[in-house]
Amino acid sequence: MSSTVGGRTVLPYIDALRPVAYLMSANPTTAISNAGPYSLILRLANLCWSAMLIAFMATGTLSSARIGSITWGPTHDIWSAAIAISQIRFGLSGELAYREVEHAIANEVTSSGDSFRVIDAETRLRDANPMCITRGFQSAAALAKKDLAIPPSKDGYVGDWAEDIGYADFYNLAFRLFGFNAYATHYLYFLLLTVSFVIFGLAFFRDTVAIGTLTLSLTAFFLLSASSFFNYVIPSFAANRFLSTLAMIPLLHVVMTMLRRGALVRVIPVSLAFQSLIMSFAIAARGSAAWCLLAVGATAATIVFLRWRRRRAEVTSSSKLRRREWLTKASSHPVVITVTIVGVVFMVYSSIRNTWIDDRYFQDDNYPHHLVWHSAYLGLAFNPDWKAERPQYSDVPADGDSAGFALFQHAMRKQGIPSVSTNKELYHQYYLRARPYEAFIRNQYLTFLSEHPLYGLELFFYYKPLALYKILVYEAAGTATASWLLAVCSLALASLCFACGATTINSLELIVCFSILWLSSLAPVIWAYPELYTVSDEYWSSAFLALMLIGWLGALLPLGRFKSVFSPRGADSGNCRRGREIRRPWISLPRSK
Repeated sequence: MSSTVGGRTVLPYIDALRPVAYLMSANPTTAISNAGPYSLILRLANLCWSAMLIAFMATGTLSSARIGSITWGPTHDIWSAAIAISQIRFGLSGELAYREVEHAIANEVTSSGDSFRVIDAETRLRDANPMCITRGFQSAAALAKKDLAIPPSKDGYVGDWAEDIGYADFYNLAFRLFGFNAYATHYLYFLLLTVSFVIFGLAFFRDTVAIGTLTLSLTAFFLLSASSFFNYVIPSFAANRFLSTLAMIPLLHVVMTMLRRGALVRVIPVSLAFQSLIMSFAIAARGSAAWCLLAVGATAATIVFLRWRRRRAEVTSSSKLRRREWLTKASSHPVVITVTIVGVVFMVYSSIRNTWIDDRYFQDDNYPHHLVWHSAYLGLAFNPDWKAERPQYSDVPADGDSAGFALFQHAMRKQGIPSVSTNKELYHQYYLRARPYEAFIRNQYLTFLSEHPLYGLELFFYYKPLALYKILVYEAAGTATASWLLAVCSLALASLCFACGATTINSLELIVCFSILWLSSLAPVIWAYPELYTVSDEYWSSAFLALMLIGWLGALLPLGRFKSVFSPRGADSGNCRRGREIRRPWISLPRSK
């Protein structure tokens, strides 16, 4: 065939149309994966698209987030920022703060100038104003040493109460990198998100399925940011209740590493260690992100089980040599290496952090993390029978934080035991005795469920899941049409990656493990309670799983694969007998009998 038409060469146009010809060929999976540079172009396109989604979120495009604002009712933010500034400017250790630093911040971000009286309309306006927040941080940082009153003992310093003290570390790092301003935490959030994205992209750059999975993960994240999720209780990406989402890409990295087959190249364990560090940092900043550790353990067990079933003949072999070989392979298995790295990094990080925390956080009136059984007790109110079945006291409300706190105070008064801190602290009249309270409310919680077993079954298997479903639907309904259109583009790019099939990952294992990941993400809200401001991880995991399933089907539907997938069982037997290799697609369905 001539390469000229009308005297003009057409070779450049033919070369430009080669990708289209590959996609229209009878076996598109083989075509794309053998297309050489086209697979590279596809991966680069997905990475560039994902980077664009991160840029949209960072700039607040199509998002309801109010960048530079803090949570209304900013007590936790005031204390965390004060702890960070006291450490950076004045060298105060132990996750403690000077009273004057706390007051300087509170004077700007609250109408009362008090860290406790914060629920009023004027404070709400100030907490949404980055200028007020910046003035508070900068006025606190501008204090001189002579302006500070050094207390006679550590009881005179300000400390957080029964909250994740890692949030102060988040403020600390943000202020060190970006200065004392309202946007510092926002910049740090997207710096960590971008670092996770880059590490994942470098580690899995040659794996088209992993790159496509990353695209859908960030798309789910983008849809969360574009939904009606953000409000005055969780106003921005850097709000403490949203920080658990920093663990999402590291968690995806961990799961994809465990799903790999064969020996891990050197860059994978190194990148995994960095991702585990980011995950540990996120868990310290927001304790509810600990469900990621549950997900790692559950997916690891699932992968081992699926592969053991496939190779159980090898495992049960009576040959000592075979057993020795199997143990050698198991010790170097990606699942074992991954779980070991994640566990070691998390334990080392947690141990080091605990050495920074003052003993005050381990006394009977405090915890260096959020209350656990308190949240579980409040979740009992999601059964509509709660008002009739709950402990009936006139001074104990039916729901809200006071449902637990007031019940504890009522019981302590009845026993003649103080319910607040007995230490001579700055705010001893406000601090409940956290550790006795947790023990008390745990007993109340378990006693109630043991006496009302049917109530518990209805609560955990119907009312809480129903409430979560309604919240997710409500938030998704608030997503703009433009955001959904961008999600469709992401699906198209990811589906092409899945159809390419250049990977060592089994599709069945991938879908099963992501289903396990989704179930694990439900643990915090099933344990505690589903509210508009507590379901960021659940929205992400639900959207991600849905996108993965659609993308998985998308790799089949538009590429004309049904004929080969559902062909008769013996269709390829002739080729096999003649010794020809049959290339199997990454995504495959069971053949019809």
